[in-house]
Amino acid sequence: KESRADDIAYLRQRFYEDGGDEMIANTRRGAWIAVGMSLAGYFLDYLLFRNVPGQGLMITIIALRVTAAGMLFFVLFLLRHVQALNVIRVLSHAVALIPMFVLDWVLLVIGPEGSSYYAGLNLIMVATVLLFRWPLKHAVINAVFCIGGYLAVAVAAPERANIGIPLFFLICTGVLSCLGSHILHSLRFRDYCTGQKLDEKNRQLGEALEELHENEARLLQAEKLSSLGRMSAGIVHEVNNPLNYAVTALHMLRTYSDALPEEERQDYEDTVGDVEEGVGRVIKIVSDLRAFTKGDVQQMGQEVNLAGVIEAARRLVSHDLRGIKFEVDVPEDLACLLYTS
Repeated sequence: KESRADDIAYLRQRFYEDGGDEMIANTRRGAWIAVGMSLAGYFLDYLLFRNVPGQGLMITIIALRVTAAGMLFFVLFLLRHVQALNVIRVLSHAVALIPMFVLDWVLLVIGPEGSSYYAGLNLIMVATVLLFRWPLKHAVINAVFCIGGYLAVAVAAPERANIGIPLFFLICTGVLSCLGSHILHSLRFRDYCTGQKLDEKNRQLGEALEELHENEARLLQAEKLSSLGRMSAGIVHEVNNPLNYAVTALHMLRTYSDALPEEERQDYEDTVGDVEEGVGRVIKIVSDLRAFTKGDVQQMGQEVNLAGVIEAARRLVSHDLRGIKFEVDVPEDLACLLYTS
């Protein structure tokens, strides 16, 4: 099954979603720069039109710049309350279109021919590439609006204007800005894909390392159990011989009860019975321990009585089960196949 880190469509969606915070920050940064440039442009207007008779043109340009600044502040307000990525993308276009509108209006008022204000349109297209880092589609939309607005001003101008050279530079700037935006976006997406693949590899390595640690712990535990089994086998062998002597001695003690007086015989038999019961419990524990440590692989695949296995395990851990009510609800005749893991 192909990893999701290799799914381009999935990675593009993740890249778009993960870039939401960066998109908001870049749009907000671009809006503040646009506000500053719109207000600072007043000094350029003053230098260009200070000798123009009348104040109507300056007032109109100032009003346009103040209006543009107000609209940009409204965009900044929306950015504080909007979380939808599509809306934020639209707002980033608005940040670029508002200064375009101001420049196009100024060009319409003073005439596009011979005016240096078209350079501001070039600046906007370059700035959007650096600030917003749009994919190619949005960069083309921005360039079309920019060049289209300038052509609309040329068409709407009262006098026919020669805009060949400014239009040529605008088209060149638009093509270069689209190309640069595409290259920058592709590089960022490639870096993102590389980072995702590295994260996936790190996750897989982490899982493999964790599994390795678990296997190491299991091997260590298996070695401990193996050592315990070998040691227990020796202990069982050493304990089993004295137990056999004890059983033989108890059997002989039973035969002596007939030689005792009647009034002492009952106490004697009770005492011997208690000793036999204790020895019998020890023998069962030793037998269970021998079966636990033997590990005979020849018995694998044979049927065993499940209730007997549970009872043997209970006897081995009876010390830890003190004070715990332990009930086994297993049929006595239930059998299962014995396999090793």
